[in-house]
Amino acid sequence: MKKARLSLVVMAVTALVLAACLGPSVAAGVPGVTDKTVTIGGPMLITGPIAVLGTAAADGLAIYWKWVNDEGGVHGRKVKCLMVDDGYNPTRAVAAARKLITRDNVFGFLTTSGTPQTLQLMPILEKEHVPALSGIVPSFPGIMKTLPDMFTFGMPYGDQIVLGIDYFIKDQKKKQPTLGIIYQDDAYGKEVKRGMDLAGMKQLRKVYKKYRPDIKDIQHYHILGYLNSLIFNEALERSGRNLTRPGWIKAMESIKDFYTGGLTGAISFGPNMHSSKCQGRVFKADLEKKRWVPVTDYRLPSVQ
Repeated sequence: MKKARLSLVVMAVTALVLAACLGPSVAAGVPGVTDKTVTIGGPMLITGPIAVLGTAAADGLAIYWKWVNDEGGVHGRKVKCLMVDDGYNPTRAVAAARKLITRDNVFGFLTTSGTPQTLQLMPILEKEHVPALSGIVPSFPGIMKTLPDMFTFGMPYGDQIVLGIDYFIKDQKKKQPTLGIIYQDDAYGKEVKRGMDLAGMKQLRKVYKKYRPDIKDIQHYHILGYLNSLIFNEALERSGRNLTRPGWIKAMESIKDFYTGGLTGAISFGPNMHSSKCQGRVFKADLEKKRWVPVTDYRLPSVQ
């Protein structure tokens, strides 16, 4: 009887020592978090009909976290960013999400792929209480009010169309412009149809030059993937060493007028605002130099 009690005492002491060694987050059983790493990820459209956009965004995500890890990580932890290709297919996106949640045990989703895929993933992420940030799909501002674990930023696609029309009518003084839209026959396309050299760029170009010098022309989705990571990381930093999912959500909600170096307008969230109100700019194509040139400052569309 004494030996049995002694064994129980030894086991209890051993468990306490292990818990102390592993740190508070591991002892609490936070998914994706160990004493030395935090694992995040999400489905990504790396192949399929718009793979050129998905691969650019994936590059932005990967490059940002390489830079963060080389700078020491986040509160002493290195960040593992896992991306699973869904081929821009909602069914594959669901399978990818389940793998990331059940097998890879990710802390949170950094991307939810495209619009049709995100619509399928929302119920899964909310059921499993997996926090998520998706700036690659900034098209659900109304829905985000009822999803406590999900965030998005960026101007909704429909608002972007309104911003362009504002430019033609107000800036260019076109009274009755004739406009044409080529759109996808899916949720993304319907959202678009409904709307009928900065400090940040210097840093971004520096990081790209260091880790991916082969990418000569930085496109919109290269910037978007990088920016998505920048905002996700801001919440990781604000969460502190004792990282938890509720803590990350609270940290996201504390972000007010976050300056991205001019990559976007100021970003703000709140307890009742998981979709940041974002300003946008109008660009025009410089065909000779093969680049986009801003023709307006940051502004809000006339109709939202």
